[in-house]
Amino acid sequence: MQTDYDAMRDSLETKGYAVLRGLLSPETAQSCVDQLEAMSSFHRADYPQTANKKGLSERGLSHSWYQPDGLTQNPAFWPFIFNERLLTAVRAIVHPDIRFLQHSDLHVGFSAISWHRDSVGRQYGVDQNMGQSFPGAKTATPMAE
Repeated sequence: MQTDYDAMRDSLETKGYAVLRGLLSPETAQSCVDQLEAMSSFHRADYPQTANKKGLSERGLSHSWYQPDGLTQNPAFWPFIFNERLLTAVRAIVHPDIRFLQHSDLHVGFSAISWHRDSVGRQYGVDQNMGQSFPGAKTATPMAE
C-alpha cells in the first residue's frame, strides 16, 4: 500500500492530526487491547451501556483509567516507540530529525472533553512548548525565544 505523505502533511497542517491507516495489524491491535484491559481491569464488554454518552460527566470517571507516561513505563508498549512505519511517516510529514518526547499516557475509557493538545510540558505558559500556536487554536501565545 502506497502512503500519501503529502495528504498526511496537509491534514496535519489544516486539521491538527494525520491518520496512518493500517499501522497496526489486527493481531497487534488486539494484543494492545488485551494488555490495556489487564492493566486497567476494564474490558470492552464494560462499555456498551456508556458508549453513546458523551463526555466524562455523563459516563462517569469510574469508567475510565489512565497511566501517565504509561507507554515508556511498560515494556509491552516499547515497540511503538521504534515502529519503523510510524517513524518513517513522522519523518516524512513533520521533519527528518525527530525525537521521542516523553509524554505517552495510556488511556482506557477516556476521551478529552474538548479538543486539546498533549504536550511534554504540562503547564501552559510555563513550559516552553505549551505556548506554541497550533491548528484550530482560537488564541495562541508565541513562544519566547
